[in-house]
Amino acid sequence: MPSLVPPPLGATTFVVYSEAEGYDRANVDVWRETLANSDRYAAIVKHEGDLLNVRLYDGCDRSVNLRDLSDVRGLFPKSCDAVLDISGVGHEFWSGCLVALRDHVSSLTYIYTEPSAYQTTDFKQSDFDVFDPTLFDLSARTLGLRALPGFVNLHSTEDQRSVFIPLLGFEGH
Repeated sequence: MPSLVPPPLGATTFVVYSEAEGYDRANVDVWRETLANSDRYAAIVKHEGDLLNVRLYDGCDRSVNLRDLSDVRGLFPKSCDAVLDISGVGHEFWSGCLVALRDHVSSLTYIYTEPSAYQTTDFKQSDFDVFDPTLFDLSARTLGLRALPGFVNLHSTEDQRSVFIPLLGFEGH
């Protein structure tokens, strides 16, 4: 039984989902069926470093540089109602969309499906830690500490206000 019931899709809806990861929370079959006769979607087929390889509805492949917010924005039609299934998508993409799409799309909706089960971890920070069976591996891999696209501004001007938004991960401890 699929874990996702897609929202109603209007004439201006543009959907992005991932086919790149093998997580059981990826909703690939649901989106393929829902979008079978649509020309308003993109499927992420590979994620490597800061680059996404995306297959568009017409079968054309496109590369998207996550560090170039204009490149991310260019994936979405102007004034569309964007729907992102972030179940199998990295933080770099969906967080960059928050900034890149702010004045570009009419609406931005995120969908997330939890996995059917979380894998427990045997992570220990030191020999003094005791194994805690309530800790889980939430991702197949981590990227370490790095800035999210569109959220870093190391310089400021007097006429520009800054907002600090800490985003914390949930891996291990």
